[in-house]
Amino acid sequence: MKRLNRKGVVFTWITILIFLFAVMVAYIVLDQPMKEIIFPMAQEDFNVSEGQINNMKTIWDMMPFVFAFALFLYGILAALVREPHTGWI
Repeated sequence: MKRLNRKGVVFTWITILIFLFAVMVAYIVLDQPMKEIIFPMAQEDFNVSEGQINNMKTIWDMMPFVFAFALFLYGILAALVREPHTGWI
């Protein structure tokens, strides 16, 4: 059993960086409209309570950090995988 070759590890990390960049750009573009238009509209038009709006804002604010952590964890685990996928024994 051998580990994933260098090309596979590099490809994995480049793919992770591309996805992370795409999510961060989308988050930066959508952050202001979400906080200034969508959340107030949800509170007024759909009768959503202040507590629920605060929960949605918290989830919205934490989403990029959770996503980045998940991608980082995936990158580490993908780099440690062995080929062929036969396990560690």
